[in-house]
Amino acid sequence: MEHKISIMKAKILLLVSLLFTINTFAQKPKLIVGIVVDQMRVDYLTRYESKFGEGGFKKLIKGGYFNKNANFNYVPTYTGPGHASIFTGSAPRVNGIISNDWYDKKTGKHLLCTR
Repeated sequence: MEHKISIMKAKILLLVSLLFTINTFAQKPKLIVGIVVDQMRVDYLTRYESKFGEGGFKKLIKGGYFNKNANFNYVPTYTGPGHASIFTGSAPRVNGIISNDWYDKKTGKHLLCTR
């Protein structure tokens, strides 16, 4: 019985090692595309799913990463800070995009988040 357990452990170890090796040598994507639709509620994707073509939203939902329950831990949720938070995973106080526009005291200039 002990011999069977050690063989099973060896097989599991081999499988885990193989999976780790495959994952290590897997190619990283050259490009990641993120799509954010402002003011589009997430329930619209399920409510109107029957109206979507197979090459559009359905393809993105099935073949990509789809976050059904995203939340922001700050207020207000303007467009610039929201998109910066989605793509950096950090809040405006960390990523520096605090609004769609702001006044920079150091330079005396009015700045837009896209410049």
